Amino acid sequence: MFLNGSVHDTTAIISSTVEMDGYSMDLAIGEDGSFRWSRDTSGDRPGEKAIVVTAVDIVGNEDQVLVAFRLVAPDTDTDGDGMPDWWEFKFGLDPDSDGTGLDTDGDGVTDLNEFLGDDGKPGNDDWSDPTNEGSRPSEKVHRTLPFLMVFVIATLLALICAIALFASIRTRRTH
Repeated sequence: MFLNGSVHDTTAIISSTVEMDGYSMDLAIGEDGSFRWSRDTSGDRPGEKAIVVTAVDIVGNEDQVLVAFRLVAPDTDTDGDGMPDWWEFKFGLDPDSDGTGLDTDGDGVTDLNEFLGDDGKPGNDDWSDPTNEGSRPSEKVHRTLPFLMVFVIATLLALICAIALFASIRTRRTH
């Protein structure tokens, strides 16, 4: 997890800290007012979290900024709609509301199908952006089905013709 930001006037700030889940550390603010903080959250339990950034000026005034977020496991799907929470968060969708049939960008592809992607299966990175009308799964999956249907029909027709021809030849031999 990374926290990036900037402070407009750093001349009067004498201390700044960042805190999450009881872990606190001094926050170094650069001369240009920028700061960066990182923390490995891989061992943290999923759930609602908050980061509090506190700054104190030379007069003793204190100001805090609270950043709230939800830490989720990769396979968490709170609403059971087939789209994991991390993916719904990434695109600003609601992980607490079933969005199975929604088409957020209005491109004719449901949000669930945008997540399932090119091969129609979860668990890989072939998904497309459900908020961008120009982003959609490739058409290769949709072209495969008609081709397969034509192949099956052609095979059945060839089989029927072969049976009819065989029956015709057999009938001629018996006469």
